[in-house]
Amino acid sequence: MSVASAINILKNLTLEGGKPKVNQFFVNETTLDLLLIEIIDSTQEFADQKYSKDYSVLLEKNNVVPKNKETGSEAKPSSSQQAETDSEVISALVKTRLEAIGFRIGTRLSERYSVDISCFVDALSVIKFLCKELWCILFGKQIDNLKTNHKGVFILQDYNFKWITKLKDHREKASQYLDFTSGIICGILDSFGIKSKAHL
Repeated sequence: MSVASAINILKNLTLEGGKPKVNQFFVNETTLDLLLIEIIDSTQEFADQKYSKDYSVLLEKNNVVPKNKETGSEAKPSSSQQAETDSEVISALVKTRLEAIGFRIGTRLSERYSVDISCFVDALSVIKFLCKELWCILFGKQIDNLKTNHKGVFILQDYNFKWITKLKDHREKASQYLDFTSGIICGILDSFGIKSKAHL
């Protein structure tokens, strides 16, 4: 299944327990979990294939140039340095693509579920909508804690983040789920005119 077809499926589905609306379809949570796994695995495969096709262009685009630590000049990388560089570039590709997919899904979610809500007056009201309504739709519960410095910085804490609680010691895989979630959050905020960066 391609990522595009997965996004089209998500466009018309909602989790069980979400607020029912007219002409709305429901899908089992397990199905969505499996779909998310497929999105992340497909993205990883895509990045691996893209990287193997055009190695030098990817290095140039991501500004990854092996340097000699002592002289600061370009160095011919050893096989271990090359593997590390390969890993960095592929990780950057995966992160960018997952954030982009999440961004599109976040935009669609906010468009779909904010129809019945009057205009938000400030960023805090949008964040509260995200924490109370949209987080429930995505994860079946509200965000556990919201903090702000009232200067545009918000800290959202979910102490039992559903998508990574089932992973066992896979730090890289967990970061991919968080990159996807970061994209969703940025997409939601962008649809309300709030430019943001999410750090997870």
